[in-house]
Amino acid sequence: MLAFNTDLDQNKIEECLLTEYFLKIMRLVVIILALSYFFGIFFLVVCEAVLDFQFEVKIKDFRDGNLNLDDYPELFLTYFGFSSLNSYEMLIISTYFACTSLSTVGFGDYTPRGDVERFLGAFILLFGVAIFSIVLGNLIDILGSFKEFHKDIGDGEALSQFFGTIKYFNNE
Repeated sequence: MLAFNTDLDQNKIEECLLTEYFLKIMRLVVIILALSYFFGIFFLVVCEAVLDFQFEVKIKDFRDGNLNLDDYPELFLTYFGFSSLNSYEMLIISTYFACTSLSTVGFGDYTPRGDVERFLGAFILLFGVAIFSIVLGNLIDILGSFKEFHKDIGDGEALSQFFGTIKYFNNE
């Protein structure tokens, strides 16, 4: 029955394509969130390693709050009070930091403090430029194909109007 109703057929095709475009955009969002999560965890692990190797502070002592944090003010974890946070809060903050750094926005509320952390932050910024250029290129391709699809629909409607006008003036 769909073959005899071109409007219904065209609406179904448009609905399928809109769903496809929506899923492609959601895939890009998931990629950005996954990369932010990965780099946030990586940054957190490196910060804990700096605390352990450079200052010989055990992570268990840091998380239990058994340290005088005034002795380590130049580190990311101590400066922003990560010792008083639970694991989920640390995860959310580090993912937020990585997302703002990857997008090169960097609001400045969380910044690397030590030299190793600054080096890693610069690496995240450079990697973020490459990642977001790829993501934005994919988004532009999705929008371009969406625009191209609607151009074809507009041409089909114009052709349909033309044949309808010819049919009208030729008395059916």
